Amino acid sequence: MKDKNPLQRRICMAKVFLSYSSHDRSFVVALAEELVRAEHHVWLDIWRISGRVPFWEEIKEGIEQCTHFVFAISPDSISSGSGARIELDHAAGLPPERRPVIVPILVRETDFSSLPITISPGRLHIHDFVHKPYDAMLSNVLHALADRNSNSKAHSAFSQEQRRYALRFAEALALIRDGAYEQAIENLKALAAAGYQPRFFSLQTVIEHAERSLYQVRRRQEAQQAYEEIAALSQVNLDLAISAWREFRSNYPEYLDDPLDLNYQLRPRQKQALHLKDVSDFLPDFTWCGVTAGHVLIESATDPRKCNPIGSGGGLFKVAAFKIAQTPITNAQYQVFLEAPDGYRDIRWWTYSLHATAWRRKRPHPNRVTSSGDRLPRTRVSWFDAVAFCIWLSHRTGRRITLPTEIQWQRAAQGDDNLKYPYGNRFDPKRCNTRESGIGAPTPVDAYPNGRSPFGVLDMHGNVWEWCLTEWQTDETHLDGHNPRVLRGGSWSSEGALVNNFYRYQNIPGIELDSIGFRPVLLPD
Repeated sequence: MKDKNPLQRRICMAKVFLSYSSHDRSFVVALAEELVRAEHHVWLDIWRISGRVPFWEEIKEGIEQCTHFVFAISPDSISSGSGARIELDHAAGLPPERRPVIVPILVRETDFSSLPITISPGRLHIHDFVHKPYDAMLSNVLHALADRNSNSKAHSAFSQEQRRYALRFAEALALIRDGAYEQAIENLKALAAAGYQPRFFSLQTVIEHAERSLYQVRRRQEAQQAYEEIAALSQVNLDLAISAWREFRSNYPEYLDDPLDLNYQLRPRQKQALHLKDVSDFLPDFTWCGVTAGHVLIESATDPRKCNPIGSGGGLFKVAAFKIAQTPITNAQYQVFLEAPDGYRDIRWWTYSLHATAWRRKRPHPNRVTSSGDRLPRTRVSWFDAVAFCIWLSHRTGRRITLPTEIQWQRAAQGDDNLKYPYGNRFDPKRCNTRESGIGAPTPVDAYPNGRSPFGVLDMHGNVWEWCLTEWQTDETHLDGHNPRVLRGGSWSSEGALVNNFYRYQNIPGIELDSIGFRPVLLPD
């Protein structure tokens, strides 16, 4: 086995704080893993934030205890008021004896004339990962981390044993990321038994996270096995299968995958005696629009210059008929959910996944809207809450209601003619609320009747981004996990010509912004 790099042998472990924009997360996480392999102690928000104290307090503590502050330069990170810019200003403003070495790295094309003075090329060397070879720049960064660390008395080296523990911990995190939860839990518990404890967060919280994830995976596997058993039973005894399916839906409400359409095949036989409510019976001014079966062409999202993180490759997809809400859910409609005894206060609508349940438990009260008005779209609703709202509608009506998949959303927006915009192939700022309108806020959902899609659906271009069921990158439509979900349609702050029917975007399911809303779809019985 080859010996370690001489540079790594002779330096003490650096304590590195990574500051970046969320748009650059994939690159920064990969760099963080390289630094951990080089035996540096890395502070990365998605690894270190515990949630036990205010978010900014944990950030400040991480900055003030680091020896090196690595700042990922991109147009988003240097913008005034961004989280990364605030972190940079805090690091640069510390007293000299406590100030970390600032190591700027370029991760996306950026106008250097807009750089803060603290990291301008005239003051600091910028490590250029955009135009120069990655390995060479990584080597330069490792040398930069060595400079102060080799002679600093303020930051002592970890023991060899602690280094081994830190490396084993990083390997356990990699196992969690890869879904190998059982092995990760075993390794983490061994570290706990040996007395290892990360400095900035509790090892037990990581173990509990892995255990929750393992439970969720096993529950999904159990549901899949039961689903297949009921499908086989339906070929032998239909009545027994109908009863089993009803029991299955009660025990696994979060399991919505139904490739064999058992929900229809095993429906109650005396359907004519079943009186179902329509959503319009209890949500004001609610209308469904029918969307016929057809095809949609989804554009590729694999170009890292356009998508970060990259998405799926797209393609031509067949879409079955369905119905979609004529408008995004409004303030007045969402208020019914908030005020109903069986609505927002009932946590069972979030039990479709462990992440959703944990999300809801931390938020006993919903967000306040930034713009009041009954006909304005309801904003500041997370993907978790939007799914819960749809499950609540399903329970009230006895119908299958959910968020639209990405292909359903695009089908509803463009019709049979593959339109670039819901209303045609030319951008028209008079038919939508985008940046060009100059309004700078959401407008009533029926303010642009001339912007309707071929199926009569309103507000599909601009006003608010709309959550889709589809998971970014995988194109799966399960309800598990916390990976980014697809957003479509653009908002009042978007460049109108850009956010057309083909434009694909995403965000984490817990984000709550005044530019994001949602609308449900109704699937056939």
